[in-house]
Amino acid sequence: MRPGADGPRLLAPVLNTFLRALSRTLRGLDAAAGTAVRVTVPGGAGGRAVDGRPEAGARGAA
Repeated sequence: MRPGADGPRLLAPVLNTFLRALSRTLRGLDAAAGTAVRVTVPGGAGGRAVDGRPEAGARGAA
């Protein structure tokens, strides 16, 4: 790998893309209200993402 190719400037947008795809993939699964998936990526390009179904009766719940 070229030096710097794993730095935050290049890696953060790639991770963001994968997390958006994961969210879209999970959308088609059956899950109980209140179920969530949390992803934590360590490092300078990392962060946390949570995706899930709202609690029953929560604002915005279907």
